[in-house]
Amino acid sequence: MLGGRDVALGLGVVIALDRGAPVRGWLEASALADSVDLVTCILAGNDIPKAARLNTIVLAGGAALAGAWLSRQLDPPPAADPGHPEAVATGHPSEPRGAGP
Repeated sequence: MLGGRDVALGLGVVIALDRGAPVRGWLEASALADSVDLVTCILAGNDIPKAARLNTIVLAGGAALAGAWLSRQLDPPPAADPGHPEAVATGHPSEPRGAGP
């Protein structure tokens, strides 16, 4: 509620970018956390003021979408190795991008 989680996740992204390390996991974790904020705000309904609820829905929803999109843009998934069916379920292409007949 005071932004500690967001600071930690944001620092993880910045440090990973600085070190040339993958950022996808950090961004996906951030998107998941924002999605949880969105769902809990919606479930709270009238227990919180309408203006706060609408602002949280817009901000958390937008942040979740941005995090999910950025995770794919900054750190695309690697190609799936043969024999790893879970790779298909997690969105990893079976062939490298640009490969084809």
